[in-house]
Amino acid sequence: MGVEAPPLHLCDLSSVNTRGALAMDLTALMNNDLAGPQAWGPAIQNHPARVTAIKFMSRFTGTACVALFDRGSLPTQLKELSAGAKINS
Repeated sequence: MGVEAPPLHLCDLSSVNTRGALAMDLTALMNNDLAGPQAWGPAIQNHPARVTAIKFMSRFTGTACVALFDRGSLPTQLKELSAGAKINS
């Protein structure tokens, strides 16, 4: 299973440069205490840049994850793909 989405304007929290610009320590995102990430989410969502998503590294698997914000027509542009379907990149 996968999801096909339009191009996203995202805040890449997996990037050292982005975290540096935000003065955010990686341990704040990877810690078992979720107060930090839960505070950053709404702050980024409400920022004037109006990003459509946050990219971050899973604290469980170390793989990249994306959290989408419900902005405008974005939900109607998402398409669920069945197993084995090719995802455009």
